[in-house]
Amino acid sequence: MTKSPLKRASIALVAVVAVVSLAAGCSSSSSKSSEAKYCESWQKVVDSFNTLNGISITPSGVSGLDTAVKGISAAAKDLASSADSLLKPKVEGLQDALTTLGDTLQSPQISTDYLDKLQSESQSVKDAWNDLVTTAKTSCPDVKASSV
Repeated sequence: MTKSPLKRASIALVAVVAVVSLAAGCSSSSSKSSEAKYCESWQKVVDSFNTLNGISITPSGVSGLDTAVKGISAAAKDLASSADSLLKPKVEGLQDALTTLGDTLQSPQISTDYLDKLQSESQSVKDAWNDLVTTAKTSCPDVKASSV
């Protein structure tokens, strides 16, 4: 039995959502140092990624995923403003990958090429996230985030 293109798209997107499951936390500090601001911004990015866990891909579209990508992008923008020179390029890499994925989600199609494009762009988001997590571990060791 052959699966419809929409069913394959749903499976591919659900797989992306399942891969992007994260846990993070920041130390609680009353000081508002640059590290604390960074930690707060980083937590917002991680929380935004966690919203992907509850998204349902339906036959009517991928609006939930599009909304989540926009939320992650907004949180990443805030993080970029507080990031140091070592971390900023990694945050910008994640922002670029999210922008590309978001643009593709704005014009959904039912085709194999579209599914391949979504899969490739989802992999770019994953790679950018892992790169950011690796760098952030040294920049702010109080933040606990997992690679995907």
